[in-house]
Amino acid sequence: DNGDTGVGYINDLTVDGISVTNTQSNDSCTGTISGYANYSITNCKVVNATVNGGKYTGGIGGHIYGNIENCVVENSTIDGTYKVGGLVGQCNSEQGSSITVSNNVIRNTTVTCNEVLSGKTPCIGKFVGYSNVSGESITIEKNTFEGENAPAKDVGNK
Repeated sequence: DNGDTGVGYINDLTVDGISVTNTQSNDSCTGTISGYANYSITNCKVVNATVNGGKYTGGIGGHIYGNIENCVVENSTIDGTYKVGGLVGQCNSEQGSSITVSNNVIRNTTVTCNEVLSGKTPCIGKFVGYSNVSGESITIEKNTFEGENAPAKDVGNK
């Protein structure tokens, strides 16, 4: 199960002190709030979390088709095997729609890819590991990464 929760949104949720570990295949989607989501996530906070995921790994979600706005990931450790981000491992949009990742804060959090899937080059981003949104239909703005050892890029594959 990849944690598919359908269409909708999550708003005003706080998760504190959680440990999430991928026990499925390396192809899994792993995050504290959702593995795979077809909805937007706003005003959520993840604190003191440990996420050990697979192919798609993020502090909020593994693989998301939706906006991520006004969220915080703090004092956490996020480690995956391919597409890893402080917020989300992979961000997608439906054809013709746009995605916004804005006004988020990653604070005192480590984002890594310690065991890379065979034959893959890791995509590690401060906020998004991999964006599969074509053209200008993704907006990534007003996000802040506070702390040491920040990944080099806001989006791992951009």
